[in-house]
Order: sequence, then structure tokens, then C-alpha cells
Amino acid sequence: MTIRERIELVIHSLGINVFKFKEPEIPKGKWHWTSLMGLDKLVILENFPINSFIPGSISNWLIKLQL
Repeated sequence: MTIRERIELVIHSLGINVFKFKEPEIPKGKWHWTSLMGLDKLVILENFPINSFIPGSISNWLIKLQL
């Protein structure tokens, strides 16, 4: 399972079904994703397990930023 698929799975498990990564239009292009608004954004900020995707002190620093 790719990281993209894991992120989508976690977000959908949080009850947010509108989030989706969009494939790049050209090979090796940049990925795009749907924007989150309102309560969906708050749910992500409060519940996304960032330390499952970014290990160590960086994830701890990001978690402190959320508080």
C-alpha cells in the first residue's frame, strides 16, 4: 500500500469521505488533492495520526504546533 493510499484510508476512517488525491496530468507531475473546509479540516487537525507517517522529533514538533 502506498503512502497516498494509507493517508486516504486514515482520512476516510475519520469520517471524511470528500478527500481524494488527484493524479498528476503528466507523468511525474505534482499530485493535487481536494481542499478541506470547516469541520473536516478541524477533524484532521485533531485526529490525524501524523506520527504514523512522519517519525521522531519532526512529528512531535508538528503536533505541538497544532495545540
